[in-house]
Amino acid sequence: MRVPLDSDAGVGDGTALQGSGSCRAAHDSPGCSNADLQVCVCELRPACCTQAWTVECSDIVMQKRCQPGVRECVCGSGDEQWRQTDCCDKRWTDTCESVAENKCAAQRGCF
Repeated sequence: MRVPLDSDAGVGDGTALQGSGSCRAAHDSPGCSNADLQVCVCELRPACCTQAWTVECSDIVMQKRCQPGVRECVCGSGDEQWRQTDCCDKRWTDTCESVAENKCAAQRGCF
């Protein structure tokens, strides 16, 4: 599932509770302003939609967990993968972001 680049644009059909805060920053209310990102993040961490959008929720967005194949491309050791295991095992850094965008076709910015 590819989500629009502008992760703070309000999207969705209004049938599910949708938050209003930024998807890339922690805030006290549950959910975030991009319905597609919100669904992805809340599948991985349900408290993001029931309690508050914490740093852990925004980290899921920032670390490309909702962009299929990107983390595997950055961290994997197969053909056409970049073997940056620290990115997925320890900490997502600017280097991880650069590899994701420049080598793995990740969408730029918060997503």
